[in-house]
Amino acid sequence: MTVGAGFPGRFGRPLYTLSELPWERRFARLDETVALWRALWDGADSFHGEILQFEDIPPTIKPSRAGGPPIWLGGATPAALARTGRMYDGWLPYPPDPADYASGLHHVRKAAADTGRVAEDITPALFVTVRIDDDNESGRRALDAYARPHTACRCRSWRGSRQLSPAPPTR
Repeated sequence: MTVGAGFPGRFGRPLYTLSELPWERRFARLDETVALWRALWDGADSFHGEILQFEDIPPTIKPSRAGGPPIWLGGATPAALARTGRMYDGWLPYPPDPADYASGLHHVRKAAADTGRVAEDITPALFVTVRIDDDNESGRRALDAYARPHTACRCRSWRGSRQLSPAPPTR
């Protein structure tokens, strides 16, 4: 399971406004929600966080994996890297930037080690979109058509993590 706390651009604040959740402290709310999930998966019947407070939680179905499913954080800011190292099971850099991947992973692992976690227990990943098309221009148009509604940006702003490649000649 990969989680995030609000994407930049047109997706972030408007979705928070629609859900009637405040934009401020969204990361604290995210971390506390994940802590709540983990407490529920471990059988807790109450939860007392700074933001979320619950009493008399009914029993829930136990997950098949002890501790619940792995939870990955999507993000690439210094705060997201530190947060991932402190409390998440995997890291999915967003927006992905291959040039910054090694240093980002280093910061995630350092934050894990600094809090007594085994750095290698955090699974690193990279989200990559590949489009194979007849030519670069038609591939670029197709990626733009995909990118605009899904990421609020044109594909040229994410060329580092999206590959444009013409299809191999057919024989």
